[in-house]
Amino acid sequence: MQSKDGRVDSVLVVGAGTAGLVSALMIRQMNPDLPITVLYSARIGHIMIGEGTFATTPALLHDSMGLDRRAFYAAVKPTPKFGARFLWGKNGNFDYTFEAPLSTGGNEFHKLPLGYSFPPDSPFTGYCISSAFMEAGKIPDAALQSMASVGRPPAAYHMENQLFVDFLSETCSQRNISLVDAEVSNIETGESGVKHVLTKDGRAFAADLFVDCSGFSGALIHGALGEPYLSMRDSLFCDKAVVGGWTRTDEPLRPYTTAETMNAGWCWQIEHRDVVNRGYVYCSAFIDDETAEAEFRSKNPKVVETRTVPFETRRIRRSWVGNTVAIGNANGFVEPLEATNIQLICNYALRLAIALSVSRRIVPSQVEAFNIYTERSWHSVRDFLAGHYKFNTLLDTPFWQHARDATPLHTAEAAVDYYREAGPDPTGMRMMLAEHCLFGVDGWLAILLGCGVPYARNRALPAEEAARMAFVRKVNANLAERGSDPAVTQIEAWAPQARQPQNAAINSGMASS
Repeated sequence: MQSKDGRVDSVLVVGAGTAGLVSALMIRQMNPDLPITVLYSARIGHIMIGEGTFATTPALLHDSMGLDRRAFYAAVKPTPKFGARFLWGKNGNFDYTFEAPLSTGGNEFHKLPLGYSFPPDSPFTGYCISSAFMEAGKIPDAALQSMASVGRPPAAYHMENQLFVDFLSETCSQRNISLVDAEVSNIETGESGVKHVLTKDGRAFAADLFVDCSGFSGALIHGALGEPYLSMRDSLFCDKAVVGGWTRTDEPLRPYTTAETMNAGWCWQIEHRDVVNRGYVYCSAFIDDETAEAEFRSKNPKVVETRTVPFETRRIRRSWVGNTVAIGNANGFVEPLEATNIQLICNYALRLAIALSVSRRIVPSQVEAFNIYTERSWHSVRDFLAGHYKFNTLLDTPFWQHARDATPLHTAEAAVDYYREAGPDPTGMRMMLAEHCLFGVDGWLAILLGCGVPYARNRALPAEEAARMAFVRKVNANLAERGSDPAVTQIEAWAPQARQPQNAAINSGMASS
């Protein structure tokens, strides 16, 4: 139980999925002498699917958390991800990359911000180098990486969750984090919050700080402490996913995630070295499970086995209550339309680790700041995902009609109104976006321009700017064609050298799926 003066001399993490192991390792990295125990049950399974990440996730994993890059690549076998290709919107497709080209401009080459440079009837694929490589389906080889004009496009990871969790578990053992296999039977509470976690074999585990990574049950923060979950279904209507995949044969290994519009939701495709992972996220109010699976299989005839996963879009009201902090699905859950899962886990774990490293004596202001940050970041995610639904006009099914008509934008409403009235002006839109927006003005411009959302075009694009854009696209396309197919040997040569700014996610304004 936490000491009365708030001092933290021990941490108990409940749950050993991605959230629990990342939390333990992040705390250990910044608090090398703090005793940490991870309590888990090998009998309880996890939702093991392919996962994509943000561009800043590698920095969190390798720089903030200290995971060795070469060991990580050897064990987890990630593939590179330059962004997401959306089969979406008025024009049928667009790319959302980890670069931030849309808010630049106003220089000798572009008198207007670049957002104005894209004609409303054309996707902006190819202007930045990441998108050019996505279009070509290639990665820069060693020769191209040495060229100053190319460098290394910012990249994230595609990972198989089981390989990732196994690697994290092994790393915990190497870093003197105790892993205890025991099934929780009860949780005792006291004045400060959680007092003991009791297990079926008769043991009682106490700590000064408890990290609830127990998954959707929220066994500590929700079950024992009674903190309520708040639904986000008013903005995000989907509540089920049918998941499947197949062993890779002759399919090209694409360096991006695909998000494809479906009749009652959307379908992801995540690229692994040996497996193609697919999943159809849908709204059960508009389609039944059998029809959803039939639609999914019609688009993916190679799928063998499938499983249906129900979910609830929600967040915990307060992430830190007393001596207990919730991270992962115990904290909240949204569909993986922008691959926010691992990024939010890392973000929250990093902030908790920093709080402990600053002072082992937790004070109310730290708890309040943590809760404010998590609430605002969930609002940011909710409203950005909602924008994907509200502006997708590719299909006119009942679900998509409802999504366009009934989806609120909440904290993003003012920024979208500004875009409609003044155009894709990043300076003004940035002022209108809510604080802690994880995706920034470039993320919103990518969705609005990519979906073909109209705006009041008050100035014509100068001919020299149009010519400049065409020239840059041509140069990028030529460079990308000189790259290499992302075969396993090329990934191994390319990936271990990757570097991201340390703790980049702390102030990051750009993310993708």
